[in-house]
Amino acid sequence: MKQYTGQLKTLGAGSSSAGRGDRYTYIEIGDHRIKNVGVSDALGGILQEALHNSTPISIWIVSYFGKKIIAGVSRADGTVFRAKMTGILLGSVVAVIACGFLYAGFAGNSPFHAVVGLVVGSWVVYFANVNRQLFSIPANDVL
Repeated sequence: MKQYTGQLKTLGAGSSSAGRGDRYTYIEIGDHRIKNVGVSDALGGILQEALHNSTPISIWIVSYFGKKIIAGVSRADGTVFRAKMTGILLGSVVAVIACGFLYAGFAGNSPFHAVVGLVVGSWVVYFANVNRQLFSIPANDVL
């Protein structure tokens, strides 16, 4: 997870998808230009507000399956907002349950179940890392 701080200068051309938020071709904040960034509808509103007010902000960006997503935004007044990202939490639960079921395959010495168990197990580690990053954002509010 990376944190960028500064005045939000530009939100590049974006595409919108109902219920999935926006994806900007780039965002300029401070001296940084971040390409191809996604943001939820709720956090997108806070970005728009910061762009019009010319106030400094901080944004936290996580990588989720290779895509950059804004996970948190801090306004100049110190209020920090974090995205819900319930899909990531749900993915964690599903991966853990699947690992439990596939563990039985290890006991039967099935090579297929062993490989699938290792793949799903790596998903558990991946989701745990993304969740750890999300919850490390010192949020006052979750949107």
